[in-house]
Amino acid sequence: FISSSLALSELFCEYKIIQWEGELVEKCEALDIQFEPLVEGDLTIESVNGSHVDGFSDDDVKTLIIKFKTVEKVPQGLTNIFKNLQELEISSSNLKSITGDDLQEHKNLSTLNLSGNLLTTLPSGLFENTRNLEYIDFSYNRLKYIDPDIFDDAPNLNRAFFIKNICTGDDPVYGNDRYTVQYFVEKYLLEHCRPKVEN
Repeated sequence: FISSSLALSELFCEYKIIQWEGELVEKCEALDIQFEPLVEGDLTIESVNGSHVDGFSDDDVKTLIIKFKTVEKVPQGLTNIFKNLQELEISSSNLKSITGDDLQEHKNLSTLNLSGNLLTTLPSGLFENTRNLEYIDFSYNRLKYIDPDIFDDAPNLNRAFFIKNICTGDDPVYGNDRYTVQYFVEKYLLEHCRPKVEN
């Protein structure tokens, strides 16, 4: 038995003030993440280190940016600390996979940026827990297969970026409103990002 006090996974934040829908909120830019998993593969953040801007607290953090780190899975426990998180970016950080379970705690998320990672598949049920999503960016990954059903769980999605993936090629594939996102999903993804039938 290992005491949990010996295994502390910590996020180190640099806090900055930003405008979010007309109000001043805080953004956490991850300076470092230290994982001390109790079990292999456990990426649960238990504490956050960093000095808030005067007058601001964890409840004021709407945006978390993890960039140029090594994070193979989406860290868990983030919304236990940042209860009002609405934007999550994990970019250029060697993220290898993502499922709906990974996003289970992010029911209030409106923006998800996972660009510049090593993702190859976006599976069915990916957005089943994040129905408030309005903006996604999966550009510069290695996507070969995207289940088109994932977009059924994202009724508010109006911007989607998939630039430079294996199945999308070099085309600047994106939708800039609900109509073009729907067209992109139904026409482009169904044609290019379905599993190839072996002969």
